[in-house]
Amino acid sequence: MKVPAKVRYGLQALVHLALSHGAGPVSVKEIAEQYGISEKFLEGVFSHLRAAGLVLSTKGKGGGYTLRRPPHRITLREIVTAFEPYVIFPLSHEADEGPDAPIWADLEKHIQVWMEERSLEELVGLVKRRRGILDYTI
Repeated sequence: MKVPAKVRYGLQALVHLALSHGAGPVSVKEIAEQYGISEKFLEGVFSHLRAAGLVLSTKGKGGGYTLRRPPHRITLREIVTAFEPYVIFPLSHEADEGPDAPIWADLEKHIQVWMEERSLEELVGLVKRRRGILDYTI
């Protein structure tokens, strides 16, 4: 299973926004520099995230992007499907009549449920633990 670059970078950008949640807009330039992503490519990523209702944009000096909702109210499924509804298993929808179709459909259903049960906040927690960032939030 190959995850498209837009999905990977979308996840990275949203984690960055979640880590900055409540501190005001974050510029595309800041995120692009942090992760070594082209600003132009990242703008395309944000257009998908904006269309999916996951981020808000602020124009002008000091502008950038913020999360539309708190990180605990954004699911992994929402993030992934912001780019394409069948991004994880595109073949399961192209070969609905094949003998293996029920297997792929069942697997996809389980993955969709798993992603629906995971939030951006959980992903941020994993990133913090991996980076060794302590969080004393009570």
